[in-house]
Amino acid sequence: MPSITKVSTPSSGAISFADLNAALRNTAGTEVSLGDGDVKSLLGVSSGSVDMNSAYGAFLPYGEVVYSTSNGTNTNGPYTFTNCDFGTDTDDRIILCVVTYYALYGNADSSSNYSLDTIASATIGGVSATCAGRMDGYTVSSSTGHRQQMCVFYARPTGTIGSVVYSVNNVGWDNGLSYRAGHGRTLTIYALYGLNNTNPIEYSTHTQKTDGTDGTYNLQITLSPDTSDNQKDKLLLLLTGRHYIDGSPPTDNYFYINSSTKTSDWQEPSTGSIEGQGTLGYLTYDVPTTSTFTANSVTTDGSTSSVDLETTCFIGIILAKNPSSTQTVSFAPSATYS
Repeated sequence: MPSITKVSTPSSGAISFADLNAALRNTAGTEVSLGDGDVKSLLGVSSGSVDMNSAYGAFLPYGEVVYSTSNGTNTNGPYTFTNCDFGTDTDDRIILCVVTYYALYGNADSSSNYSLDTIASATIGGVSATCAGRMDGYTVSSSTGHRQQMCVFYARPTGTIGSVVYSVNNVGWDNGLSYRAGHGRTLTIYALYGLNNTNPIEYSTHTQKTDGTDGTYNLQITLSPDTSDNQKDKLLLLLTGRHYIDGSPPTDNYFYINSSTKTSDWQEPSTGSIEGQGTLGYLTYDVPTTSTFTANSVTTDGSTSSVDLETTCFIGIILAKNPSSTQTVSFAPSATYS
């Protein structure tokens, strides 16, 4: 599984500036001083003087994908994933879950018949979860509507193994063809460490692309990180969820950050060969320090079918050890249709 490795200063004995450089993930030989903003961020000092006595065992946030699965059972929920790996149990660990699914309805030409099958609540290891971001795609054809959905939520459970459960507001119109939100489900779990704040979400933004033809989908998103401090105490998580029909899974999956190509560090396998769900993600500590930066997701359809990639959702999240602001994202935002 992909990971960002923990790099810590010594827990005892002498601490050198080279140790600080390593913990800051700087290039060897980079000049640092105790008054630098990134050093204060590493040591958790917001103001005042800093000395080496406060630098023992200091590290920046890190994390890894610890579990991934898919389940295409068609039910109306609640949806339970059992025996999930939560990684190493520490006091500063956050378990962040990425859930994707799609709903299929009949008679899709009448958009007034639609309302969202939104996630109403979720628990991780028995602990109530907070929504970090969610996105809904929507498309119609002559007889069916496929809506690809993605939700990200997190909590601070204890233990190394546990269950993830979410409930859905199944309020969509049903003429007997509704799959509700139970089809093509996937789950990926991140274990993230060093995010001491109760709500580590500093910024979350979402976009979507809906199309019924083959092609490359370039989903642009602009994040506006806080520039009053450095970006060293932050993690950037980029996520794309794709739903497709009548063809093979999408290919050429990667991200751009300020035009620099970033290969996805994980990809959830599809739940079906003909009709299914795919997701991919990219986690990095290399958060741009510009006042604004642009991230893109690029996905090319996997076949030449006349209808293949249906909907694509894209979520970008900045998590911080000491967030300068808190972004509130509800489990069930208002529905918008084109």
